Amino acid sequence: MAFEVQSYEVMMNKWVSALSAAAVSMVAMGGCADEDLALAPNAGTVEEVRACAGSETVVEGIDVSEYQPRVDWARVRASGRRFAFVRVSDGVRHEDASFADHWRAAKTAGLLRGAYQFFRPAQDPIAQADLMVRSVGRLGPGDLPPVIDVESADGQSSATIVANVRRWIERVREGTGREPIVYAASGFWDPLQGTEVFAGYKLWVANYGVRCPYLPEDWSRWSF
Repeated sequence: MAFEVQSYEVMMNKWVSALSAAAVSMVAMGGCADEDLALAPNAGTVEEVRACAGSETVVEGIDVSEYQPRVDWARVRASGRRFAFVRVSDGVRHEDASFADHWRAAKTAGLLRGAYQFFRPAQDPIAQADLMVRSVGRLGPGDLPPVIDVESADGQSSATIVANVRRWIERVREGTGREPIVYAASGFWDPLQGTEVFAGYKLWVANYGVRCPYLPEDWSRWSF
C-alpha cells in the first residue's frame, strides 16, 4: 500500500543539528518571529496564541502506527519527507504491533526517526516510560527525541495528570538520554491546572490542516 498517512511539518530547531551530520542541511532557526504571533479568540472566552511558521524552513514528515502496517518507506523518502514518528503503544496495555518494523525501516530508508507514546494518566507512568525506553533504547544520531502524547484525562484530576506526566518525562529522559517532546492541543491542555512546569519543553502542537496553529497557553512557539 502507499503511505496514506497524515503528513506533518516541522520547524527544525538548532538541537536537531546534534543528531547527525546528515541532518545539518535540514536545520532552521527554531520558533517564530514576533510578527508571526497573533492573538485570536477561541470558542470560549480565553484568547489563544496562534503561531505561524513565518520564514522558517519547513520540513515534512509522517506519523505512523499499526493503523499503517505496510508503508513504502522508500517512497516516503523519495517524496521529500525527511522524518517519521512511530507509535510505541497506547499506554501499557496495548503495544503497537508495527512499531519494531517501522522503527527499523524508517532508519534504513534514511529518515530521521522518533517514537511517541499515547499516554494514559490512569496507568502507572513509570511502567509506561519503561515500555518506551525498552522499545527505543539509548537514542543516538538520527533519532529524534521521544514524545509523550497527552490528550486523554482518563478520568484523572489535573494534579494527577501533571504529576504522572512529570514522572514519565523524568524516567524517559534518564533512560534515552534525550529531553522529551510534549504533544498537546490547546482544547485539552488549557483547562488543566499546573501545566506551566512544562513550558520549557519542545512542543508538537496538535492542530491539523493549518499553517498557523493555535498553541496551548504554556507555549509561544512550536517545533512540530
